[in-house]
Order: sequence, then structure tokens, then C-alpha cells
Amino acid sequence: MHKYKFIPFLLVSILVIFGCDSSLLGPSLGNNLFPLTVGNRFEYKMVDLDSNQTEIPETARNFIREIGSPVYVDGYLASPVYETYFNINNNITSRDTLYVYKSPADDTISYYIKVVVPLTDTSTLTINRWAPMFLRQYGSDYRYTFFDSTVKVTNIIGGVEYPMSLTVTLSNMTSSKNKIAVIENSNGYQTNRLSISYSIKQAGATIREGDFYRVWLAEHVGPIRETKYFVERKTGTNIELTSKTIK
Repeated sequence: MHKYKFIPFLLVSILVIFGCDSSLLGPSLGNNLFPLTVGNRFEYKMVDLDSNQTEIPETARNFIREIGSPVYVDGYLASPVYETYFNINNNITSRDTLYVYKSPADDTISYYIKVVVPLTDTSTLTINRWAPMFLRQYGSDYRYTFFDSTVKVTNIIGGVEYPMSLTVTLSNMTSSKNKIAVIENSNGYQTNRLSISYSIKQAGATIREGDFYRVWLAEHVGPIRETKYFVERKTGTNIELTSKTIK
């Protein structure tokens, strides 16, 4: 249970995804959905999305991921995925690291995600947590919860403090195989789509919910398309694979 001051609406964003579902190939799951060999490199086209989740013109820029040597993060031997962001002039704007854990049996893929809950204009609640993005045991088209926590906040209205508890729930689902075409491969890849949804409840009543992250993972290739969409901000981003180097 956490206590924070809150003015006056809760927003949720996830820092850690676009796509179109194509011809259904069957209720199956791919193998080696995220190759994590050191030195693997993935290059993408990134664009911004408007409130209709449509590409905003003249926002295309490069985005690169490279796999580094494994390190321990919160008890897991994880692969650091170094991410480099560019602007439309191809200048580097920022760098980040996504940590990914894949079990030796290839039945689990987890991301170390950062959940950021803005409580005021200057205060946020940050939760770092391993999220099982893919669990083979559940098969396809089954939604499971991987985060469920209650946050106690104080809403200030007219100078008066009103404490309340909000329950934040994150869930995930892996869809059946679909064939998805991207810039790097116009013939398409067989992929499984992983989708994360969130729900915020107060006293059992849902006050906000929706999907915010989708990633299409291709067998022996990894992420070929991703969409992030921040419902509260009415904006998002989409990335699509343009080239790859897999060892």
C-alpha cells in the first residue's frame, strides 16, 4: 500500500506498441520469438500516432535495438536490449535499455517494465516489475493478470484532502498466429501478437481501462512491429522492422 498526494485525476502510462491482423494461420504459438544472441541488431521505422491511432505525417525517424551481454536484474539473468532513438533529421535524441528474460525452455519471455503513475504535476509513482509478456503454458487467446496492486492517494479538492484507494491491474494475452508484412519483409512473417491491457478501479468500479501496448513477435526474428498508445494523452507511437542482423 502506498500513500501519495493526487490532484485530481489519475493517469497511467507504461514506458516500455501498431499493427494489422492479417490472415489467420491457426491457434498456434511460435518458437524462439525473441532471439537474444549478443550482437543481434534490429532497425525500425518509428512514427507518431494521432488520437485515431493513425500515422502523423512527417514524423518518421529511426529506432534501433541491439542485444548486449546478460546481466542480473532483480533475480533474473536478463539480456539488455539497448535502444537508440533518433529524430527526423537522423540525430540521436536518447538512449534507453529494455531488459528481457527468456527461459531456457523458451516457454517464458518477460520484460522488465516501468509503470509510471503521475500523481500531481510534479510527483509520480514508479513501479519497476518483471512482466511475463509471453507464457506458453496459457496457449493463445487467454488473458492472465500479472500485476494487481492497490495505491492509496489523496485527492485535493478546494484545499480539502480526500483519501481514496485505487487498484491498478495489468493483464496480458497472446493471440493466435497471424501473417504480418513489414518494410523488411513484404512477404510477411508468422507472428504472435502480445497485448497488455490496464484497468484502474475505485471501490470496485472501473474508472479507466484499455490496451496500451501491442507487440508482434516473429519466429526466429523477434519484434517486427510494436504499438504504444497512451489513452490519457491521446497519442502514441508505432515501430516497424526495416532491417535486422541475427547471429
